[in-house]
Amino acid sequence: GKIMTVTINGAGTITGLTSADVPQVNVSSKILVGGPTTSLGAQGIQVYGLASTGAQNIVQRAYSDTTTGANLLLVKTRGTTATSTTAVQSGDILGSIAFYGADGSTNQVFGAITGFVDGSVLSSPATVPTAISITTGTTSGTERMRITSAGLMGIGTGTPASCAIVDVTSTTLGFKFPVMTTTQKNAIGTPVAGLVIFDSTLAKLCVYSGSAWQTITST
Repeated sequence: GKIMTVTINGAGTITGLTSADVPQVNVSSKILVGGPTTSLGAQGIQVYGLASTGAQNIVQRAYSDTTTGANLLLVKTRGTTATSTTAVQSGDILGSIAFYGADGSTNQVFGAITGFVDGSVLSSPATVPTAISITTGTTSGTERMRITSAGLMGIGTGTPASCAIVDVTSTTLGFKFPVMTTTQKNAIGTPVAGLVIFDSTLAKLCVYSGSAWQTITST
């Protein structure tokens, strides 16, 4: 294939590339690859293709004899120019990976992984407290899990308790420990203190004290 230099200026104009080079190029403000002759929605780059052939895939591959790999960078500023570094604010969404599915009439998004600011932003020392949430759903998207900038994980809650590294919240469902027989429990290699399982042979919860398994009983 031929090698070409492509330039996209601030106005969205593309030079060095024509519609003969790819299936479709919209040179006003969007790039369409393998798609219709007109752009759909507000997205700037749109790639179409048969899923069975992988033609719709976008691949980033790193070539380097180092530990560095390919990165997908989602960057947010409150400025209005491409070079702005105006600080973001608490509550700002830094980026999201959304998962859409067609329901027969339109494309719906009920699943997403989103990064957002969950605290005060400082320039010195450089501080942008960032949390990550995971959303799923069937008829609407609901946040199922959040990891705060402090490293606290909330499942079923967006505000995990500050005293808990993991906060599981529900009024209809319980938390299930691993279930195994006494033989399987005793076969666990180098158990650590605080390890908890449900022993199906004893029909009881068991916790490892650091030196032996202790059975949790009601008496």
